[in-house]
Amino acid sequence: MATFTINFNAQYPGEHRIGYRDYTYPANTYDNIDITVNTPGSQSVEISIPHNLYCATKGVTFNCYVVAFCQNNGYVYTNPNGIPESAQAFNVVIAQQTDPCNIVTVTCDAVPIATAAIANAGSGYTPGTYNLELSAGDETTAATIKVVVGAGGTVDTISITSGNEGLYGTTPPTFVMPASSGEGVGGSGATFVITMGVSELDIEALTYNGFTAYDSLGSTYDMSVGDSLMVAADPAQAAIVAATDEFSIITPSGNDKNCHCQGCRTVTIDATAATTGEGRIIYNQCWDIEAPNNSRMITRKVLPGETWNLGCVDPSTVNVIQGTLDALPEVTEIVCP
Repeated sequence: MATFTINFNAQYPGEHRIGYRDYTYPANTYDNIDITVNTPGSQSVEISIPHNLYCATKGVTFNCYVVAFCQNNGYVYTNPNGIPESAQAFNVVIAQQTDPCNIVTVTCDAVPIATAAIANAGSGYTPGTYNLELSAGDETTAATIKVVVGAGGTVDTISITSGNEGLYGTTPPTFVMPASSGEGVGGSGATFVITMGVSELDIEALTYNGFTAYDSLGSTYDMSVGDSLMVAADPAQAAIVAATDEFSIITPSGNDKNCHCQGCRTVTIDATAATTGEGRIIYNQCWDIEAPNNSRMITRKVLPGETWNLGCVDPSTVNVIQGTLDALPEVTEIVCP
């Protein structure tokens, strides 16, 4: 629901009629509002309209008129256009409004190192403490991984400096001993196993209008490199996420990005084919349902054998995460009631 205001200068006291119509009305028909002017002069009347102005790319034009009852001793309709005699006719153009909610795709581009282990301790190295060097991998932020070479010339311990786990993209990193350790001279053979972690996305911070997490899931979602979610988001919060090294944001163009221009559907999640494991769904309720649940983001677990009717939702935002389920849940959708 939106409103616009008609401002006019009344020449007479008493009853006045304001008429208005748009392209959806039958020809030559108007809705009317009657008001009483106590003091001639500047007047304002607010008109409620049903249009979704977030999707009106060319705006919405209203044909309007104002007329005083006393001008013709009543409202005299002799014109076939539906406008009373002596009325002042004019147009009001309501421009498209900026949608405060955008459909965005969040993709995880980089994750930190979770663990580092010694695969082969090597031999012949100079005793001491060294930082491993990157030999391959998509490095966004460098990690600090220390190794200790013991008196016997082998790598005895390895550790990641807390707070310096780095960030790495599609190609996982490979680390080697530095030249200062004697690598390639007297030392050789040391290799390491690097396990990548996940980047934590605060999905509650992204949401446009409220957040509910069931099953003690919390407000975050752990993402591996390449994982993505499509959600209804606050554009300002999406920009904050996009500015990080861990995530990127893709926003469609035109009305495709506007939450309030998306068609809603009743969606059902069917996990009856699964027998073990646990999955998760993240979705946004329809923008057109009753507040405060309109466009609310919801997350919940999906367990084997379960079927969930999500109600009327934006189907583009239904993210089904298989997790450890042994079968991917099926998604069906029908027209909302």
